[in-house]
Amino acid sequence: LQSDPAAQDMKQVLLPLMALAAFEAAALTSNPEGSPQIMSNVCSATPGRTEKCEVELDVPASCVAGVASSCPVVFFLHGAGGTNRGFAQASTVHDHGLIGVYPQGEDGWNTGPKSSNLCDWDDFECTSDPDEGAFFSAIIAELRILGANGNVYLIGNSNGAALAHRLAANAGDDLPITGIVTKVTQLLASPPRSGPGVLNHNQPPSDGPRVSVLNIMGVEDRLIPYGGGTSSVFGGVSEFQLMSSLDSMVTWVGYNGCSADPFVEVVDYTTTDSVSDEATFYTYPCSDGTILEHYAVGGAGHSFGRGATLDGVSIDYGVAFDFIDRVEEGGASGPPAPSPPQSTPSPTRGSEGCEDDPTWTGRFNTDHDCDYVSANPEIRCYWESSDGTKASEGCALSCGMCEEITTTTSSTGYSTTEIPEETTAMTTTESTEVTTSSAPPAQCEDDVTWNGKFSIAHDCDYIALNPAARCVWTSSDGKTAYDGCPKTCGECEGATSTEATTTEATTVPETTSETTTVPETTSDATRVPETTPEATTSSEVTTVPETTTGVPACVDDPSWRGKFNDSHDCAYVSLAPQFRCYWESSDGTKASEACEQACDCTSRR
Repeated sequence: LQSDPAAQDMKQVLLPLMALAAFEAAALTSNPEGSPQIMSNVCSATPGRTEKCEVELDVPASCVAGVASSCPVVFFLHGAGGTNRGFAQASTVHDHGLIGVYPQGEDGWNTGPKSSNLCDWDDFECTSDPDEGAFFSAIIAELRILGANGNVYLIGNSNGAALAHRLAANAGDDLPITGIVTKVTQLLASPPRSGPGVLNHNQPPSDGPRVSVLNIMGVEDRLIPYGGGTSSVFGGVSEFQLMSSLDSMVTWVGYNGCSADPFVEVVDYTTTDSVSDEATFYTYPCSDGTILEHYAVGGAGHSFGRGATLDGVSIDYGVAFDFIDRVEEGGASGPPAPSPPQSTPSPTRGSEGCEDDPTWTGRFNTDHDCDYVSANPEIRCYWESSDGTKASEGCALSCGMCEEITTTTSSTGYSTTEIPEETTAMTTTESTEVTTSSAPPAQCEDDVTWNGKFSIAHDCDYIALNPAARCVWTSSDGKTAYDGCPKTCGECEGATSTEATTTEATTVPETTSETTTVPETTSDATRVPETTPEATTSSEVTTVPETTTGVPACVDDPSWRGKFNDSHDCAYVSLAPQFRCYWESSDGTKASEACEQACDCTSRR
C-alpha cells in the first residue's frame, strides 16, 4: 500500500526534530574514579563485533564543567588476548584531567591474520570480521555528540600499539587523532592494506593531518623484533612484514614533514626488579608543534618489567602523560635550537633581574611553576603561560638563560663577549695573544641553492638556527651543509682564525668542533667554546691535564647529585651540559662547579 503523502511530509518534519531532541538530551556526565560508564550504542552499530564488545568511558568531574569538554580524550588499547578491565583502576585519568576510553577487542585487534577471522586478510569488503577503523570512528563520533571535544590520543601496548599505528595511519575527518603512544610494536612494512573497510591502510599516506608519535621499543624483543622483519604473531603469512623500529620513525618523519636527523641522548632504564640499563632516546625535530620521539630500551624484551621507568619517569603512564602534556602545550620536544641573531644582550648570572618569576605558571595548570619547570627544563622551558610568556623567559634561572658572561650579537651575526672584571685576571704565568678577523673572506659564501634532502625549506638560513646539529645534514646529491653553507657552518678560512704566541700554552678542551673567538677586552685573551643545543655524551668530554704551574686537573666530583633526583650525577649532567650545568645540589652547589669535566671546566675560565 502506498503511504499517505501527508504522513510522509510529517515524517520528514519529525525525524530531524527527534534527532535534534536526542542530541540535546545527550550530555557528557562524570563518574567516580574506578566506576566507568558503558557506551552501549557503538558495539551494535559497527560490523564484526560480538557480545565481547564493550566500551568503558571514564570521565573526571573536572572535565564536565561546561556544555562541552576540551579535556584530551585518551584511548587505552590492550594487547592480544587482553582485556579492558584494569584500565579504570590503573589509568589515573582522574588525577590528570583526561577522559579515558577503554574499548574491548575481539580476542585482540584485527591488525593482521587471526585464526578467529572468517575472511582472508585482503578481503576488504568483508562484513563478518571486526572493522577496527569503523569501530573507532563510531566511538569518536559518539563522544563528539556527548560534548567531548578534546584532542584524541591512543595509548597501546603490543597488539594495541599495532592498532594505534594503524588508526593513526588513517587519521582524518573520521579518525581525528592528534597523537599516539605505542609500546613494543612499530609500523608494518607490508602489506599496504589489510582487514575490512576503508580505514585499513597500514602505512601513513604522503600527506594528511599531523600526528605526534611516541614509540618505546625493547631492543631485545624476540616477538616483535626491534630490527623488523617477520613475527610469529602473523601465523606464517609472509605478506606481513614489520619495518625496523627506526625506519618506522623515519616513515612518521616523512609523513609529518620533520627532520630525519634526530637529537640522540642516553637515559636510565630501571624496574622494581632491580633491572638497570640504558635507553637511547631519539627526538626528531619538527617545526609545527608535532612531536616524534623514540626510545630504544636496552636489555628489554616484549615487556619492560614491573615499575619500569625511563629517566625516573614511569612508562605506565608517566612518560605517556608527559608526552600528551607537551603536545597539548604546543609541541616542546628535544634540545632547543639557538635563537636567531639579536641585538640585545643575554642576562648575566647573578645580575639584577636574572631570576625566576614567582608568578609564572603554565597555561594549563597553576602547579606548573618555575620549580616544576626546573625538574625537566629540556622539555618544559618551551611551555607558555596563559599570556604567551615562555618559561624560558619567565623562569630564566631554571631554564639556564643566565650566563656566566654576557654575549651581545651584532646585526651582522658576529658575537662579542664581555668578560666580567673579576674573571679577567689570569692566575698563571702563561700569556696568550689572539687576533681575530672581523668577517669571513668575501669569496667564502653560502650556496643559495643548497637545501637538505628532506625539505627545500632546509636552506642555509635554516641551518644557521642550529649549526651544531644541522651542518652534518646532506642535500639530495650528497653535499653536506658544511660544503653548501660554509659561512654558516664556520668553514670559511679566517672566519675565526687565530694567531697565538705563548710562553707556555695551556690547552683547553673543546666539546664541539666550533669555537667563538673572544675579542680582546683586557691584556689577557680567552677562547670560549661555543654553546650548542647538542647533547654531549660523556665520551666526548676531554679531561684537562694538569698544568705545569701545578693547577689541579679538571675532574668531576663523584659525590655530587642534583637536588631533585639522586641519579642526576655528573655523568647525567654530561649528557646535556647546556642545560644541566646550571642545576644545583641540595646544598646549593652548582653542577658547573662540582662537575667540572662534564661542564667543560667552565668554572676555571
